[in-house]
Amino acid sequence: MSAGILERLREETAPSHEQLESNAYARAIMDQTMTLQQYKQYLELFYGFIKPMEAIVLAAPAAEAWGIDFSRLAKLPLLERDFTELGYSRTDIESIPVCGSLPNVSVPARMLGYLYVMEGSTLGGQVISRKLASGLQLAPESGLSYFYAYGPDTRARWGEMRELLVREGSEPRQGGEMVEAAKETFALLDAWIHARLQEQAV
Repeated sequence: MSAGILERLREETAPSHEQLESNAYARAIMDQTMTLQQYKQYLELFYGFIKPMEAIVLAAPAAEAWGIDFSRLAKLPLLERDFTELGYSRTDIESIPVCGSLPNVSVPARMLGYLYVMEGSTLGGQVISRKLASGLQLAPESGLSYFYAYGPDTRARWGEMRELLVREGSEPRQGGEMVEAAKETFALLDAWIHARLQEQAV
């Protein structure tokens, strides 16, 4: 019964997940028409969403109870490494706009819903990193560390997250909180990306 939370997360977030992956940047990556400037813009959007969220997650007390080190999940250092490799100064990085509409992770189960989205994205990141490596001649050590993330350890790391989700999502109420937070994360990230795309089109 407890394993059902994984199926529920996958099924109930599928429409929001598909919507997020339909943005212009994601399409450009998959058909390999993305320019380096577009890639930088896309990284900036992830940075703008992740920076305030990781400040919340890393300060949460739930990690100790779960027996995990949240710093191992941090994506901000990877993004900052990429920006540095792509020629950004510290001032440039600090001036990147951040998102003001963030998912509610006020309880541990909701935080896991957020982590389901962000950790799950590392799987797709392996496909994306191969596309970008081919299309933009990037490598993990030269501007591609965010999407490459855990590299060859990705499946194992995702397996650890799945085990945590199953363990903590066995109760219906907790599972419901996870699902709602995951859906909210997809929706707000998608809204953030599309809002910035509209601004750039003006």
